[in-house]
Amino acid sequence: MTEQQIKAAQCVARALLDTIAEVAPHGAPSGPMYAALMAQGCTLAQYQSLVASMQRNGLITAQEDSHGEPVLLHITPKGEMLRHRFPQMV
Repeated sequence: MTEQQIKAAQCVARALLDTIAEVAPHGAPSGPMYAALMAQGCTLAQYQSLVASMQRNGLITAQEDSHGEPVLLHITPKGEMLRHRFPQMV
């Protein structure tokens, strides 16, 4: 990844963490968040990769549906702490 791509991914991660934090403790619905990013050119594979990476790194947890797909996302204390280190989307 180029430096520009890394920064873009960090901005998207920050936007997701901010959104998830705003609706805590209920959980942020994954579908509408993907739809908002899709409108900006994000593919489903990119969104799924980002969410999976955030889960692996302990920034979020997910309630999953019967197929194992994340439905409601919740921010973790680690995610709350790190979200302010990511740049905001402009």
